[in-house]
Amino acid sequence: MKVKIVQLDGSIMNLALSKIARYHHNQGDAVSFEEPDPDIIYYGAIFDWTAKKFKNQKSLGPAKVVCGGYPFNDVQLPADVEKLMPLYDLWKTDYSLGYTSRGCIRKCDFCIVPKKEGSMRDYQSVSEFHDPHHKRIVLLDNNFFASPKWIENLAYINDHHLKVSFCQGLDLRIMTDEMATALAMTKLDGQVHFAFDHMSDEPMVRRGLAKVIGAGVKPEYISVYVLAGFDSTIEEDIKRCSILWDEYHVHPFVMKYNGTKANPKLNALARWANRPACHRNHTFKEYCDQRAIACEKGA
Repeated sequence: MKVKIVQLDGSIMNLALSKIARYHHNQGDAVSFEEPDPDIIYYGAIFDWTAKKFKNQKSLGPAKVVCGGYPFNDVQLPADVEKLMPLYDLWKTDYSLGYTSRGCIRKCDFCIVPKKEGSMRDYQSVSEFHDPHHKRIVLLDNNFFASPKWIENLAYINDHHLKVSFCQGLDLRIMTDEMATALAMTKLDGQVHFAFDHMSDEPMVRRGLAKVIGAGVKPEYISVYVLAGFDSTIEEDIKRCSILWDEYHVHPFVMKYNGTKANPKLNALARWANRPACHRNHTFKEYCDQRAIACEKGA
């Protein structure tokens, strides 16, 4: 069988497609990105707008077509495929990618994870998806430290002298001294991300940041997602950013709820906060005044 793999979006390897590719490779099928006359084509997407654009295509040709990913459907990979090592060679990656846990202990109204993945559960150990040729690990866990097996997974990473990138924000609300110390001992691949989603989380965020920085993680390597436009005012969004800049010297990154572009003030806030030169040289009001954007109170 000739199999064509099409990753429609995403800047890193599509994990589901890589496991499907591995399955067919193990069956002796020809698997590639450029197969001119495939028997089956797998399309994978992670963003709604990509899937919508794809669905508007006129024709997909005679091959059997399988579409997957949250924007398309809720279809899960078969259990025997889920546990396969990704076919890294096809993507020519220099990192290993996977989840050590799925789901989350939280049930945030703005987040799709509880609806799609359900409650927290262990998934795989890092050793199951780590290619020994790789010195980098990319973790996709929704809430890494909420897993009881975080200790053994970080131990594996550190024992093998690997660098790790946490794609999702780590949960400062559950940060302990033990977690902070282990994180400080881990080689980070770029910045480590946390989240400050609600103004009401301030005491827990402060406590968690103090632990992480106190354990030895340098502030310049810390980025904190700030959810805006969900249940907060512009003033509260700016206050959260200011706490992070002024008191902890870490980098806030404003995330607009659902990526909305309809609110000029939120658009301005994201541009102002996420570009260091902008917020260093101008207050938010000055930034808005220069662009004739009304930034009075309220979101």
